[in-house]
Amino acid sequence: MANEVGRSKSWVKKRIKRIRSASLESEEVLRGKSRIPKHSPK
Repeated sequence: MANEVGRSKSWVKKRIKRIRSASLESEEVLRGKSRIPKHSPK
């Protein structure tokens, strides 16, 4: 599957885990998570 989507195996595993843990009504899981830091560096 990783080769088919052009991603690494670890990327695919993370997405599968996220999709399985989400509720069926949640569309947010399909959008992904922001990579913006939650805290600004000091």
